[in-house]
This record gives sequence, C-alpha cells and structure tokens, in this order.
Amino acid sequence: MTFLERAEPKTAKFSGDLSSSFETSGVGCVDFNRGMISATWLGNDGFSGTMEIEISQDNINWNSLGGKITLSNAADCQSWILTEISYRFVRLKYTQDTATTGTVAIVVDLIG
Repeated sequence: MTFLERAEPKTAKFSGDLSSSFETSGVGCVDFNRGMISATWLGNDGFSGTMEIEISQDNINWNSLGGKITLSNAADCQSWILTEISYRFVRLKYTQDTATTGTVAIVVDLIG
C-alpha cells in the first residue's frame, strides 16, 4: 500500500458469555490509524465484572491499553475510541468478578 492509499474499513463482530472470563480474538490493525470498539451487554442485576482493551505487536503477548471499566448495570454499553494506532492487534478482555449470566455483543470498527 502506498502513502496515498487507504485501507478499506474493517469490522469484526464477536459475542461473549458473561458467565466466565474471556478475550476476543485479536483483530489486525496494520494499515489502520483509528477506530472504535463497542460492547453492549445484557445480564442479571447485581453482577459485576470488568472490560478492558488489550493491544499486541505479535498476537501472543498482550498489554492493557488502559481505561478498564466495571460492569455494574444489568444492561448497558461502552465504547472505546482508538486513535493513532501504533500496534498490530487489538482485542477486548472481560474478567468475571461475581457469578452471573448474560451476554455481550462486541464490534470492532477500524478505518485507515
């Protein structure tokens, strides 16, 4: 790809079960410089857990990008804006804190 060419927008969709911790697959960010990750969940009242964005250069070793949020509402949504992407992969990590049931829909949108 030359300097003036831009990658076509990229969208990856995932779903998760809030009854256990999980990570989405790594989404390749090469050729993209900004994007957004959105998570929308529906669970039982009284549950808690955390979500955070992780980044990697090799899709094996992962580091937190910061901005960990605590899920405390039975239904809600959260978006993270990605700017000046300098890593090769991104994913969302969910860590369950208390036993619960529910689902989450995750969308990763990247643009060049």
